[in-house]
Amino acid sequence: MPQFIIPVINDAFGTRYPMDVEYEQLKNEFYTKNGRIVSDSIFLIKGHLYHVECQSNPDNTMAIRMFEYGMEIALERARKKKDYLHVDLPESADMLRSQKKAREEMRKMGGKVLELYSEKKLKEGEKNLASAIKDVRSGMKPAELKKKYNADTIKLAKAIG
Repeated sequence: MPQFIIPVINDAFGTRYPMDVEYEQLKNEFYTKNGRIVSDSIFLIKGHLYHVECQSNPDNTMAIRMFEYGMEIALERARKKKDYLHVDLPESADMLRSQKKAREEMRKMGGKVLELYSEKKLKEGEKNLASAIKDVRSGMKPAELKKKYNADTIKLAKAIG
């Protein structure tokens, strides 16, 4: 029922889109080396991708399938920028990593939610960036910054700081 998608998105993702916001429902079939996978619904709203899955019987494979679908969506929509490939993961992937509600639901579906290697590295990167921002703001000399951080971290810290 399309008229309910905006309230569902707002509730599930903590957004505040008005009921009349324009959105696009994207295709939901992807073909991989292992065959066809189908996600329930993928929406594009104001430049953000939202991936919504509904499942009537809980099992412990939902998070894995959401990640798999998210990667397929991101790869299909990937675009080349300079010397790298830019991909945008749908909001469902981020939700599984950071939203308290989703983590609680995952626990209900089958047990312990482990910290992924990528989550650990993301936290380390965030701490490193926060430290770099603090050092930039305190006026640390460029030579000292270069000893402590890589060029990308310094550039980002300066842009934020």
